[in-house]
Amino acid sequence: MPIVPVDAQVTAADLMKAVTQLNARELEDFVGQVLALRAQRQTPALHGDEQALLQTINRGMADSFWRRYRELADKRRQESLTVEEHRELLSLSDELESAEVQRLTALTELARIRQLPLSLLLDELEIQPTAHG
Repeated sequence: MPIVPVDAQVTAADLMKAVTQLNARELEDFVGQVLALRAQRQTPALHGDEQALLQTINRGMADSFWRRYRELADKRRQESLTVEEHRELLSLSDELESAEVQRLTALTELARIRQLPLSLLLDELEIQPTAHG
C-alpha cells in the first residue's frame, strides 16, 4: 500500500482526499479494512481470529476484475464469445467462486465463534445477498 502524506490532525475531508489517491485495488483493500474496523467497533471484544475472518468476509474483487467479468458475460449473452474469451470467463468464474467459498467459510466460522445462526450474523454485519454477472 502506498504511503499517503497526511497532516498530524486529519479531518474526514483530508482523509477522503488522501483516499482518492489510491488505485482501484488499494481502494478495495482499504474499504475492506474500514468495514472490518466498523464491524469490530460494533462488536465488543473481538476474538483473536475474528479480525482475520472479518477481513476475509469484507475482501472484494478489484474493479478491473468486475469490468472484464461483465464484459465477457455480456458477450456470452450476445453469443459472441471467442473460444479464448470463453476460457477466460470460465477462469474468472472459478476465481469468483473460490473467493465466495472463502467468504462463506469465514462467515460460517465467525457465526460459530459468536454462537449465532448464520442468518443473524448476516443481519448483524448488514450483509445482503449479491447477484453477479
